[in-house]
Amino acid sequence: MLFQMVLHVSFQTQMIFIMTFQHQRLRPPHLILKTFKSNWMLSMLADLRTSYHDF
Repeated sequence: MLFQMVLHVSFQTQMIFIMTFQHQRLRPPHLILKTFKSNWMLSMLADLRTSYHDF
């Protein structure tokens, strides 16, 4: 339950970051989305690994 909550919060913050980046138009949105997606996947895998170690 806690793990899902953390995942949800981190995903929300990433979405907010993406929105602000799109608003500022620093880079093409799809590039930002791509980097955030890969970062999110990596962090998710790391979270899964640590949670498995906890059990």
